[in-house]
Amino acid sequence: MRLTVVFVVGSGVMALLYIFSEHEIHRNNGFVRRYPHHPVELVRGYDLTYNSYYIAGFADGNVYLGNVTSPLDVVEIDTLLNNRKSFRIRLKGNADYPFSAVQIRIAPPYFFLSDGTVPIIYRGSMRDWVAHKYADGATRFSQWEVVDSTNIVVRSIDEDGNVVGLVGKDGKFKKGIGLLEKQVDGIFDTDGTLNYNESLKAIAYTYYYRNGFVTADTNFGNVYRGRTIDTVSRQHIKIVYEDSSRLQSMAKQPTQIQKFSYSSGRYLFTISDRLGKYEEEELLKDAVIVDVYDIINHTYEFSFYLYNYKNDRVRSFRVYNNLIVAMTQRHLVIYKMKQKEFDFSMSE
Repeated sequence: MRLTVVFVVGSGVMALLYIFSEHEIHRNNGFVRRYPHHPVELVRGYDLTYNSYYIAGFADGNVYLGNVTSPLDVVEIDTLLNNRKSFRIRLKGNADYPFSAVQIRIAPPYFFLSDGTVPIIYRGSMRDWVAHKYADGATRFSQWEVVDSTNIVVRSIDEDGNVVGLVGKDGKFKKGIGLLEKQVDGIFDTDGTLNYNESLKAIAYTYYYRNGFVTADTNFGNVYRGRTIDTVSRQHIKIVYEDSSRLQSMAKQPTQIQKFSYSSGRYLFTISDRLGKYEEEELLKDAVIVDVYDIINHTYEFSFYLYNYKNDRVRSFRVYNNLIVAMTQRHLVIYKMKQKEFDFSMSE
């Protein structure tokens, strides 16, 4: 009987510790969010059936979607979600490469296609969806975005850890020296989301595991290092090595401060499930929290909720004019940003 009581009590203590631990991961009373009255409103959603789509870009009032399981297929849907078309990309020339993670980006009138594990970049016209090899480099990369018709910005890795740089038509990699700040190993501690803000002609990188982001121009000048409203500026990340190789992994998953970011116009948008003071944990079941930063004036502006659509949670989004175009697991969802709260000008 005594052993049973000890076991039950011990199990109860462990359960409570787990609950408190989970609570602390989502809770930070060190900051207070500002929530204006409904700064965005739901327009409508579209059932994509599958969860393999991602937003490749925009052109002429249309959203273009890529598909990770069918990487040469492109879907075009107008922002009213009324009309849908499908296209198939054709690769010209030798395409016998061991691709594993092909993605598409729309940069009208062009589209780009690349797989960072195979550092080949294709470009083609949206008129015929025929892709020609555009650049063939030696630098592999894990994230990329189109800068203009001749350059892409990428996140790669070197002996110091993650690095951000540009790749042009010649395939050469121009490194942004010191843009990402190493705290522990330079890989896990600098992990984050890479964006390119076309309006500001600026690269933006937001860290996952600290309250920081950095912006720079395409020459890696005018560097600004900003802080998000969370208070975690550094985490204890313990790195372990596999016995039989030099492969690294984290001994314990650290708290993720920002889960996603996107930069457009004068703003940086981040998704976080970290709760500030006065916020109820229940809301995380029904919505994601988006924090908005003005990267021209270097200020935190406000926050808002993107509520689940048909019980489907928002996992990423992009901004097109005054619309937030979001992806859930299997829905494309359009929200409208209200001009009362958002400044669509580019002046200080």
